[in-house]
Amino acid sequence: MRHSNFIPGCLMRNLARNALIPLAFCAVCGITDLRAQLSPAEIMPTGALVYVEARDLKSMLEGWLSSPEKKRWQESRHYQRFQNSRLFLKLTSRAEQFAVSAGFPILTEQLIPFAGRQSALGIYNPAEQEFLFLTELSAAERQILQLFRNKSRFEVRAQDGFTYYRNNQGGRMVCFAEIDPYLAVSTQEDLIRSALSLRKSPASRTSLARTREWQETMSSQESSDLRIFLAMGSLSEHPAFRREWLFGNAKELQPFQSIRNEIFFSSAQVREKRLLVRKEKLAAVSGSLPLELLERYSPNHQTYLLGYAAPELEPLATRMEQLLWNPVPLEHPGPPRPAAPLGYQELMEAYRRSPFEKSIDEPESLTEPSEGKSGTRPARPKLVQILASLGLQAVLETGSVLSPEDSPFHFTSYAFVLYAPGSANLSSEPLRGWIQDEFARLYTVSGYPGTWRRKVLAQVSYDTLETDAGLMPISVARIGNALVVANSEDSLRKILLTFQAGMPPRFFTTREPPALSLFARLEFREARDSFLRWQKALDYLQKQNAEEYSEPLFFSEDLGGLLQSLVRLQRVTLQRQTATDGVREEIVYDSLPRP
Repeated sequence: MRHSNFIPGCLMRNLARNALIPLAFCAVCGITDLRAQLSPAEIMPTGALVYVEARDLKSMLEGWLSSPEKKRWQESRHYQRFQNSRLFLKLTSRAEQFAVSAGFPILTEQLIPFAGRQSALGIYNPAEQEFLFLTELSAAERQILQLFRNKSRFEVRAQDGFTYYRNNQGGRMVCFAEIDPYLAVSTQEDLIRSALSLRKSPASRTSLARTREWQETMSSQESSDLRIFLAMGSLSEHPAFRREWLFGNAKELQPFQSIRNEIFFSSAQVREKRLLVRKEKLAAVSGSLPLELLERYSPNHQTYLLGYAAPELEPLATRMEQLLWNPVPLEHPGPPRPAAPLGYQELMEAYRRSPFEKSIDEPESLTEPSEGKSGTRPARPKLVQILASLGLQAVLETGSVLSPEDSPFHFTSYAFVLYAPGSANLSSEPLRGWIQDEFARLYTVSGYPGTWRRKVLAQVSYDTLETDAGLMPISVARIGNALVVANSEDSLRKILLTFQAGMPPRFFTTREPPALSLFARLEFREARDSFLRWQKALDYLQKQNAEEYSEPLFFSEDLGGLLQSLVRLQRVTLQRQTATDGVREEIVYDSLPRP
């Protein structure tokens, strides 16, 4: 798997899109515990594309409903705008149909009593929201539910000695049954009947827990608070998935047959562990991330760090061109820089071309994914050739927000550490030539290349391109086993001093650190403030050019509202291990303890 295009943006974007979770959680989401006579997965019929299981749905739901994050989220512009989206309206329409058949409105207050302890949700058709929900409730708790009080509205049916109830009056099937110790609710009669058959004959091979994909993927010994199973082999072929998957990485998920996601909650941390099982094993893996690269070249107080082994050269060259030459002002905005790659206008057009809101209600045959342009131009061959000559083993990227003393702007600075131990071509001269050429092409009419100035810090020399264009000067140096290039002299100097200091291990303190293919860390508190300033700049530019009100760029009001809701979140750290049979990831969300 290739690293994400922009880790801070990716994390913020995923959090924004995951804002759908609270609604879905309240509407249908469920979960499981291991104390039951049969686990919910043993009663869940095969064919579930998505399966969610947790130990105590009641406690989780009550915690969310009483949280200050929920209150801030519902007061944000993000929530207000989400309520007017086509996705929300589509879910609301389906919930209304369900409510007519069930005999009571599908609102949070009415759903709270349905939140039992061990619970599970299997989704069989995402486009039609076909599901089977199991939740552990005592007989007394079931009888006081409004669903049971409305039993006279339902037809009574039998299956394998059990009784179940069905109603289709609202154009939406609702079925329910008591499958001790669970209450089962479904939108499909066949699913209820299959679950009853499995309760009578648990050794049957027609349960989800008996499938090969489940047994290869879900054999974890840890007891998580929440776990998710995705049948990727089938899910990735589903038109609704290809059309409505919000994270933009559907193509990257195609090599995997199934995914396990386990989540562990504590007072100041959420830990997420993922396993992605491949359809076909790789012949070999590309290598691991050298610990020296993280420990010796990563300065403290960076907004984000991203290290990855065996980099793909063309994506790396494209990232370097975009980030080094396109610093975005975060306050007191002026006009966008002319001719900068992936500039303001291109990003605005990319947002307007986004198919999700337009296609969510279109027929599936009209919304097949296209293999069109990605919105970014290919990297220039010269930089790709330079990177190829280095024999790179790994790359470290850093980014931070700078406020120069002589400038009214806040800039995001970026640095690339190109790690190539043993390389005979580890010279900064080719990079300096490329930088001069790009500066002359992007920012000058006459072809003026700027002037290199040699400087020395801690007995190490580095070169800085000085110009009269008002840009932050790009600096280059060879530091140990790496070439470092940064679009601010301050960033390069921090990396150099960190390397010279020989600091003790900061990321891995165990004797045998994991062999990683990727490591990423986002300091969320700084990223939150930076994004909100960036949002103001972009919205200012948009209002200056818009004749009438239009959608904010990049869901900026949505992201801003969500980021302000998650005020306790401080840091996100991701570690990835790549093996021949799959990929393992661990993501840790650190936050301030709740007062």
